[in-house]
Parts: sequence; C-alpha cells; structure tokens
Amino acid sequence: MSEIFKLRAFQKPTVNATKQRGTKTESGIDLKYDLKYTINNPDCSDVVFTCKDGIKIYASRFLLSTRSEMLRHLLCVPMREASTGQVSLEFGSAEFTVVLEYCYIEETPSLSLDNAVEVYRIAEFFILPRLKGIVVEYVEENLKDHAAAGRILSKAVKNIETNEESPIFAVVRRFFLGEKLVQGQLASLSKDALVVLLADINATKECPTDAFDLFKCIVDWAFEVVGVTENEARCNLLSYLDNAHKSSRKEISDFGIPHESITKIGEVIEPIIDNIPFEKMCSHQLVAIADTTFVSKDILFNELCKRVDFNTACGSTYVKRKFKWNPAGLRSSDDNTRIFRSLSHKANRAYRNLNNFDSMRVTSTSSLQNAGKIEWNIKVHSIGESSKNFLVGLYYNNKYVWYVSAAGRVTARGECVHTVLEFGQDTVVSFRADMTKRTCNVLVNGVDQGIVWTGIPPVVYPAACLPEGASCQFV
Repeated sequence: MSEIFKLRAFQKPTVNATKQRGTKTESGIDLKYDLKYTINNPDCSDVVFTCKDGIKIYASRFLLSTRSEMLRHLLCVPMREASTGQVSLEFGSAEFTVVLEYCYIEETPSLSLDNAVEVYRIAEFFILPRLKGIVVEYVEENLKDHAAAGRILSKAVKNIETNEESPIFAVVRRFFLGEKLVQGQLASLSKDALVVLLADINATKECPTDAFDLFKCIVDWAFEVVGVTENEARCNLLSYLDNAHKSSRKEISDFGIPHESITKIGEVIEPIIDNIPFEKMCSHQLVAIADTTFVSKDILFNELCKRVDFNTACGSTYVKRKFKWNPAGLRSSDDNTRIFRSLSHKANRAYRNLNNFDSMRVTSTSSLQNAGKIEWNIKVHSIGESSKNFLVGLYYNNKYVWYVSAAGRVTARGECVHTVLEFGQDTVVSFRADMTKRTCNVLVNGVDQGIVWTGIPPVVYPAACLPEGASCQFV
C-alpha cells in the first residue's frame, strides 16, 4: 500500500465524504459503516477496474485479495494488471459494485432481481460461493411474478456456464411448478429456459398443475415464441384443447386452424416433448393432442396402450378414434414363442361412425400371420359400465367383426351366433386361431366354449371394445 494511500485512508473525512456517509461524521464507531465509505472511493483505493460499460470502479487491492483467491491472483501476483493497478472487466459496473459491497461489508444493498444473474456469474468467476448463496436466497425471497421469474431463468440459462444444475434454476423451477399454472404465465421464458424448467421430470410430475393443463400452457407459450400473440388460429387451437372431452365427433380442421400454425408450434415444442407427463393424461386428452400432430405418434401410442392395459380410464366417454395397440402377447401355439416382435408403433387411426358413443375401440398394430396356429389371452381387469359393450375378439375391414361380449353374446361377421356364460373381473378369454384353416376357437378361463369361427379373412386383427371404466391386457 502506497504512502499516499495510507495517508488518505486515515484522513479526517471531507465535507463531501460526510455527506456521502449521512449524518455520521465520527470514524471508528461502526466498522461496516466505515468500510462502506471506502467502496468505490478513489481516496481509499489503489486499483481501478474498468467495466464493460466504460465506468471505472475504485477498490483496495489488499482488501479484495483477502476475500477471493482469484482476485488475489489477479491483483497481487506479478502481471501487468497487478503492476499498473488497471484492470479491465467484462462485467457491468452496477453488477460489479454488488460484488464490492459483498467483499467489503458482507452485504449487498445494490442487489436486485434485474442484476441477480449477472452478480451470480461474477461470483462464480471470482469463486465467491457465499455470494452465490446470497444471490440465490435473494431471488427466492423476492420472486413475486411469473414475468420476472421467466426473465431471470432465461438470462440464467444463457449466461451461467455450468454443466450442473444451477441453484438459480432450482429456485425458479420451484416458483413456476410450486403452484397451479394458468395460460400466459410461461410467456417470458425463452425456448432454452422452458427446457430447463421441465428438465426435472420428478418436479414436473409433482406439479399441482394438471398434466393436460400444463400442455395447454406450453402450447399457449409456443404461440408467443412464434410471434402469434392474438389471432383466430391461436384462440381456435386452445379452444379445441379446452374441449378435448366434448369434441370427440369433431376434427381439428373443424376449428379453422391453419396447417402452417400447427407446423410452427410443433417445431417449437419438440425439444421439450420428452419432459411432458403424458402418462398422467386421460385417453381423450391424448387423442386430442394426437389430432394436433404436435407430438410423436409413438409417444401417444405407448401411453394409450397403457390406458388399455391398466385401469386408468377417463372420467368422460371416448369413442371417435381407434388407436392400435402392441400385440406383444400373441404367441405361436406350436412353439409358444412370441410373434410380431418388431412393430411399427405408428398408432394409425381409423374413424368410425358408431351408434354407441361410450366405448373405446382398440386394435393391434399387426394382423395375425396368414398361416399357422396362433394363441393369445386377454385378462379382464374391469368390465366397466356395460357388460354388453365389453367386447374382445377380431376386427376386419371396418365391417365384419368376430367378438365375445362380457354379457355372453357371441357374434360372427356382425351377427349373433351363440351365447355363453357372462364373465367379469379376472376372467381370462383365450383365442386359438388356425390361420391355415381360417378358424378360431374361444375359451373362457381355459374352458372351450364350443365356439368355432370359420371363414376368417387372411388379414384380421386382435381387437377390443371397452366401455367407460373398463380395462384389460394381453397376458
């Protein structure tokens, strides 16, 4: 420390300094107050920082070097900056002032939500872990609205270089996902920020926001990203999703949504698709999303399979669409090995005009092989609301069906041909098809029912029709 600096540091405060310090004029009573006076004070400094905005900040080389190993290396080891007392920084003066406040008095009166991310970045650069913690605590305590939270996360994702989860990310994620979201609250998030927001899959699943409502919030956000803030296409698409349970007889084209809008929205949300909890959505909602074509059919196909395999039925009825399921339970009767090992999983759909609008039709992705013997079993978990509408059997060409109903009705090519005992929960219905002879036998709980379907076409699919609340699976 130079002789001039020593002298100036302990001079009696000037009138100017007294005004800066308020009414207190006597030194030596409050250490923090005295140190605060020396912040950015040329009379008490021996190093000058020139910030990226051109503003000069004055500081004590000795004091800063005791607070940070990085600053000590920068200011005290033999190098040009140390010898000249001039240091150029790629940080703004307002943000660097907060760092000086911390180094001098362990307080950050100039910290704000506007500069928090940049202060955190500087603290990271100068290896000041305590200051990083102060910034995180400040953000957590002062976040009050989603617009500010979105700006902070967007700035943090862009500026904080880390391969690990930043505490700031976690704080903002808790703010967004801690309460139920409504449309519009994601608007200030950048694309990369939304990816980070949903990166913690467990946090997303535990979010009190309904999974489908979260998806609608994301679609609403995507319109903002592509610059469509207010127009008919946006309103129509959100209206379509809002009425997923009431729109079973309508197509997305009925809502006047241009294909161009669909394409743009799909491109924007594609990076976050894997983090959306589709498993918490019901069949109606999954099918509504499928109609928008935003999401890979493979994802929706797999989730709809689970709705059939497990009792996760929707609270409202579904009928219009038919997704095809994975017939992995089909086995060859001769060697008991699985067939249809590789599946397209394209979730092709067929639209049907049905008189009964309270059932869901599901069909396998692959037809039975056109020769040889095949066996498969379907275990009933729940019959649902109507035993006469719980049907299992074969599907062909949207016209002729062979099925057995839980009410005991047996139908071939759409006409009743036989009756058997009614069956219910935990029943196993077995089918033994001989595709060389084009016949199929039906067993209930291992007992042959004397039913032989004949004249089965060469291309036919295992299928089921499930009323509301029904569930079954291949076994």
